[in-house]
Amino acid sequence: MQTTLIKLGGSIITRKRESEPCLDRQNVSRIAEEIAAFLGKGSSALVIVHGAGSYGHPIAGKYNLADGLNGNIVPLAQCQALMNQLNAIICLELAAKNVPAYPFQLSAGSMSSNKKISDFNVGLMEKLLALNVVPVIFGTPAYDEKQECSIISGDQIISRLSSELKASRVVFATDVDGIFDKNPDVHSDARLIRSLDSDGLKKVEADASSAADVTGGMDGKIKWIRSMKDLTCHVINGNVPEALAGALSGDDRTGTVIKL
Repeated sequence: MQTTLIKLGGSIITRKRESEPCLDRQNVSRIAEEIAAFLGKGSSALVIVHGAGSYGHPIAGKYNLADGLNGNIVPLAQCQALMNQLNAIICLELAAKNVPAYPFQLSAGSMSSNKKISDFNVGLMEKLLALNVVPVIFGTPAYDEKQECSIISGDQIISRLSSELKASRVVFATDVDGIFDKNPDVHSDARLIRSLDSDGLKKVEADASSAADVTGGMDGKIKWIRSMKDLTCHVINGNVPEALAGALSGDDRTGTVIKL
């Protein structure tokens, strides 16, 4: 059976610009319904990775956890606890729609080294998929062999899983309509790029995200997409009803479709 990966951006499952944790429950409920409908077709194994949004970014940014611990032990623990809380909420919303969502804390059994995943228990992931459950992973602070702590972003997790699980399709549900030739928040003449291949992706120079983002915004996302191969990648606006459902079903008319 083929494997599909979904990345739910923190900006579509939380109110990302809030300084305190704030869930976008209406969006989460609708997204769960679209995922349940796709899973009901039984055509693909599924792994979901979600971002941090207002649950993780304020603390991670304030204490610069991406660049090391620097004595910030309590903020590290608090950030992890809040991410576990968000993960539990997402899984319960999915379960309410009959999706067998399985919470999976990557940092409990994996490490990073110089901000990159160095150890990943993919064997366990494969066994879970064989049981037809849906692992739900999240970007997280993690122990780093070089600097004690770093942030393993959801995009990095997706890139690693795409290779390890030989995924056939990856869907990035973001808060923008896809990849543009310019930052649409800054340039009124920005053009949505409907399709790209590996060579075209290399030429894309995404402007920095207009919002503070410790994982690199669209620039960081493109970097990790570039590392993938032998799959189809969609970048869609997860705030638009049925956009995720369309991408999961292979509809190329929404967002940006990248053939790698």
